[in-house]
This record gives sequence, structure tokens and C-alpha cells, in this order.
Amino acid sequence: MVRHWLTGLIVGLISYGVLASEFELSSSVSASRLTQNDTVVLTLSVNGADRDLYSSIRRPDLSKQFSIVSTSQSSSFSYVNGVSNRSRQYRYTLRPIKPGIFIIDPFSVVYQGKTYSTKPIRMVVRKGTTNVPPTVQTPVVKRPQPKQYKNIFIETKVSTTNIYLGQSIDYSVKFYRRVSLWSSISIDQQDMLGVWQNALPVAKERVVRKNGQRYYELELMNKKIRPLNAGNFEIPPLTARFMVDPFSGEYELQSQPIALTVNDLPQPIPSSFTGAIGHFDMVVGSPNISLDSNTINLKITITGSGNIAAIQAPIIQDTPQYRVLVSPVSESPSTEQHFDYVIIPKITGDITMAPIEFSYFSESNQSYMTLTSRPIKFYATLDSISPTDAGFQSQEDIQFLQKNTVLHQLMALLHHRFVVIVFLLINACAMLMLVLPMIKQRNIRFMAKQSPKKRIIRAIHLMSDQTSLNDMEKVLIDVLVHVSDYSQQGIHPKDVHDALINAGYSDAIVQGTLQWIKNSQRQRYSDVKSDQANHSNADSLKRLLNLIVVEKGAK
Repeated sequence: MVRHWLTGLIVGLISYGVLASEFELSSSVSASRLTQNDTVVLTLSVNGADRDLYSSIRRPDLSKQFSIVSTSQSSSFSYVNGVSNRSRQYRYTLRPIKPGIFIIDPFSVVYQGKTYSTKPIRMVVRKGTTNVPPTVQTPVVKRPQPKQYKNIFIETKVSTTNIYLGQSIDYSVKFYRRVSLWSSISIDQQDMLGVWQNALPVAKERVVRKNGQRYYELELMNKKIRPLNAGNFEIPPLTARFMVDPFSGEYELQSQPIALTVNDLPQPIPSSFTGAIGHFDMVVGSPNISLDSNTINLKITITGSGNIAAIQAPIIQDTPQYRVLVSPVSESPSTEQHFDYVIIPKITGDITMAPIEFSYFSESNQSYMTLTSRPIKFYATLDSISPTDAGFQSQEDIQFLQKNTVLHQLMALLHHRFVVIVFLLINACAMLMLVLPMIKQRNIRFMAKQSPKKRIIRAIHLMSDQTSLNDMEKVLIDVLVHVSDYSQQGIHPKDVHDALINAGYSDAIVQGTLQWIKNSQRQRYSDVKSDQANHSNADSLKRLLNLIVVEKGAK
């Protein structure tokens, strides 16, 4: 009687601990004092999350203090009384670049609307070398196995084991039991290198019939895995640990390792191939002219079966008549993909786009198939654009629109209001000549009081949700001009990249800036306008510009 009461009390306490577990983000190092030739393991732990947050975690920049030797990750999973809890660890093996006292800045992540951060870590790196002690072999402890495998077992399922480079597989591990468990289930699996993997939600525990009997089925792992290189690849086994009762010890089960064969695609690969493998159809919509910005919106829809989520947008090359931007990919069912393009004309008049090609590799035919659209025609005009429109002023691509004929200019000269307009312009110029010296003198006095760094920091600080994209770009250009050799009046991604690289900025800063430019262009030409998107752009740009100013310092 006492034994059953004690067992129930322990189970209740364990269950309460799992139910009461909250989200937690923490970081630690294996050593806080080391010499220059040592390595140290930085571990980031995420507990209590209902999904993998790795892509959302904001990581500190370690490139100036340490070189990253290797990375790995592991996870554990517990399930008690219908409540699941996951814990993930991300490990970075670091080697100091030089001696000194270093502070590893906090990791941070936003989870369920709340921001969590780790504490900064102080490390002391000294000159010299350390004698490496001899490696001590740790004896392997064999854990007891379940007495009846038919009552508890693991099954591993994959959609296929033979794929082409660019394809992904579905990977799932399920746990089956016919007996009650005294403890939660914890899982562990070695990290898979050289793959792209997307963790999907796992199915809740349910009752199923297996081998003619009732079993509790619990999905432990559910992923899409896409190898990044051709060759042979193995998915390591997943280990599950649990206890049936407090007196028989801990049990351990392992899933079967999965061997994959990843084949290279046949050569030659068509220039219009963007990674599609399967069978697809392409529909090119009619061009839609936007009167607000004088741009042409074009939508291409790819439907079919295969790795549709991994394919890239069909290629449309820039020409002397127009420039092409790709807008955000629309959310769509797994059987189709939408790609939105913005065509920015560089001339006015009739423009004909060459047929658009899209190639895919057909597994059934073992060859490449190419889909081709009809030529696309549209008419570009300047008549709908106001010269004072802010969007027009900030986009150099639209500014070099040219008239194909002087007829429009002659019509304007003959207009009956031309004389009135000229008279007003003369008066405006006269007033400007009187006021301009006073404004200039006032600006000189004001600018003399502020250093360039203060002006930059003030401009960054004043950015908010209400700041337009044009004004955000102006602030970005001002910062680039001040901290690098950037000399353009507009945003040119390649020149921005070269300027930041030449100025010695880290790769994280460079890639973050280019990503912001890409996101802002997408938002500018997207059909869907959102206050939340503008808030995200302003917030991310403020963080980037603050990092740029801090990393190099604005003089």
C-alpha cells in the first residue's frame, strides 16, 4: 500500500513539473578562462518551446573574437499526461582569435509575443599553450532493454531513399506502447550536417491498431530533409529513453538509421532550370499596369507534383527597355507556387517581352522538359505619374524613363496655360533667391553644432512606423556615405555590398543590409500593403544601422 502511494506521489510530482514548465532561453560555456590555442563550447539551450525556433533566434556576432570550429545540435522530448515538452541545445565549438577579455553578447528570441534574452558571458583568453591531457576512454554502459519488445517499439518511415539533388524526403519516427510508462520519454539524435531540414509539428498521441492489437502511437520526430550535396548520406538513429516503473531502471530504444542515395542531375542543365523536379505546368497571367507607380505587375503560376516548395522563380532577364523585380512568394497550396514580378519600364511606348521559359526535370522521362509562354506586350507611359510623387523621386530606375517622341513636349508648349505657368515659375524663383541665403546660413549654423555621428544617430533614433520607405532609404544612404566609400544617390545593392565589404564590415552586417534592401523593394511593389510590414522594416533597419555605427564607429 505504501509502495503504491509513494509511486503515485512521485508520478504526480513529475507530472506537475512537466505541466508547469515554462519557456526558457539560456547560454553557457564549457570554460570561462582558457589559453589562445584552446577551444571552448558555447551552448544555447531552448526549453519549453512547441516548435524549433533556431531560425528566429538572434545570435551575437562572434566573428571578431572567435573562429567557429564546428556546430551541432541535439534535442530531448518529454511527454506526460498528454503534455509535451521539448528541449533543444545548439552547440558552437569556438577557438579564440587573439588573447584578451571578451564579452559574448546575449542571444535573443521572440516567443509568443514576448522577448527572451540570455545573459552576457565574460571570457578571459590568455597567451600561451596548454598541454592536452591524454584522452580517457569512457566505458560504454549498456542500458537494459525492454523485456517485451512486442509491447514497446519504434518505427521509422521515410518517403523514399533514392532522390535527386534538390529533392527532399519525409522523415518520421513513431513510438508505440501497450503498457503504461512511469517516466516521460526523452529523445536524442545526432545533428545532421550538409542538409536542409524543416521540423514539422508532431502528431498527438492516439490509439491505433497495430499487428491486430491496440497500441498508443506517439510521433517523436517529423521532418522534411533535403541534402545539399550529391552522394551517399545517412540519417542517424534516434534514441528514446524512458522508465516503465521505478524499480526496473531506464530503458533505451533506437530507431533504424536510414541510408540515402542522392544523385546528381544529368548534364547539360538548361539555363531556365531553377530546381524543379517532377511534372509541372506554367500559366503566365496578363500584365497589369499600376497607375500609381507606372510599373507592370506580372504573375506566374507553377502547378504540378514534385518538389514544388523548393523551386525558384522562372528567370526573366533585364533589358535596356525594362528592369525586373521579384515580389514576395504568395502562400499557396502544396500543389502550386505563385511568383509575382514587377516590371519597371526604362522607356515609354510599346514594349515586347521575350517568351518566358521554365524547365523542370521529369523523373518519368529522365530528361528536362521546357515550358514556354507567348511574348508579353504592354504599353508604358509617364502620363499617370506626378513629378512630386515621393515614390517617383526615390527610384532611379523610373527616373530614366524617356519619351520616344517630342510630340508630348510640343503639345505642352502650345498649351493655353503655359504662359501662366512660366509667370508663376519666375515669381517662385525670385522668392527662392531671397529666402535661400537665409535658410542656407541657418542650416550652416545648425550643422556646425552637430557632429556627423550625432546627426546620424538622431536620424536613426527618429525612425518609426510612420517613416516612409523613401525616408528609410535616405537614412541608409546617409549612413553608407559616412562610414564607407558609397557615393550613389540611390540604392544599388551591388554597390552597397562592395562598399560595406571594402569598409571591413562583417558578413552578417553585409547580408543583413542586402536582405533589408530586398525586403523593402518587395514591400514597395507588393499589392498588399501592411502597417505591420512597415513596422518590421523600420525596426530591422534601426537595428542594422545601430550595428553599422557601433561596429566601425561614425567619426
